[in-house]
Amino acid sequence: MKNLALEKSYKGSIHVFTDASKTTDNKTSAAFCIPEFNTEHSVRLNDNIIIFAAELCAIKLALPWVISNSDKNVSIFSDSYSSLHAI
Repeated sequence: MKNLALEKSYKGSIHVFTDASKTTDNKTSAAFCIPEFNTEHSVRLNDNIIIFAAELCAIKLALPWVISNSDKNVSIFSDSYSSLHAI
């Protein structure tokens, strides 16, 4: 149901999904995925970075691709409310 609602609400836009993670041994990474273009990119970040900053890095990581590859509307999806709120 949720996916159907998303598809309807953001129909016509390119869907960009971002995420970050930190392992139990403090290894941190950020990534984005654009299923419509079969595009994925991830980077390893500094181990001392907090997850909030890593989530922001994931969003920032996607922006150059969006700027240089799309002239359509883009919807960025993140599971980090605090990062979206900070923006």
